[in-house]
Amino acid sequence: MTAIPNVRAIFAELFGTFVLQGVGGLAIANAALGEKPVRMCTGFSLAISFSVALTYEISGGFVNPAVALVFFSFKQLPLKTFLIYVAAQSLGAVCASCMVLAVYYDAIVAFDGGAQDFAFHNATSAHVFASFPAEYMSLRGGFVDQTFASALFIFLITFIADPNNDYPDRVRPLLFGAAFAAVAVGIGINTGYPLNPADLCSRIFIYALVGYGPHIFEPLNGAWIWVPVVAWSSHRCVVVQTYHRILFALELK
Repeated sequence: MTAIPNVRAIFAELFGTFVLQGVGGLAIANAALGEKPVRMCTGFSLAISFSVALTYEISGGFVNPAVALVFFSFKQLPLKTFLIYVAAQSLGAVCASCMVLAVYYDAIVAFDGGAQDFAFHNATSAHVFASFPAEYMSLRGGFVDQTFASALFIFLITFIADPNNDYPDRVRPLLFGAAFAAVAVGIGINTGYPLNPADLCSRIFIYALVGYGPHIFEPLNGAWIWVPVVAWSSHRCVVVQTYHRILFALELK
């Protein structure tokens, strides 16, 4: 892979993340507004599978800054490629939020009590665009939850992406979606499903453009801005090293 990705690869990451966050966001909106969480889990799992399948042969199918960071950490992605992909993924996430808002605008307005000026006062509907911790969660609990959720997800995607495992390329996207479903079903109740750092872009979007107000940054006394990102990045190397060095004794190049 060249140091600077070609335009096709950049747009692949942009549109792949759009598919991931867009289809997944629609599923979340359907679940949050209709109180059917199973729909969310199923919809987002399918979103992952199709977004990875869409981009796998073009850019590698990362569609998630945390996944790209894992590959960058072990020199599978050059720095310039990593940064450009993260920018494309972030833009794709914002575009997806715009699409979800356009589709579910009337439902969100009705859900929030009829506010017509984007001055939504009911933070509950903000869950459509970004993940928030439950009211009972503490800072320690939120960090522990995200640490275990991200560690499990990183371990699963490392296993699936490992070329030493003889999975056909066309099967891997389905397995990525199944990996999310496995984590979401088991751990989603505490903090939602913030398994993609591009979620932060959606949070900024709903603050700057939708008008939910600064309270969307208040959970855990403002710490929820950084907890998922730090949890994702702080132990990625430990998880991947555990996989390669201990469990499978593979030599990293």
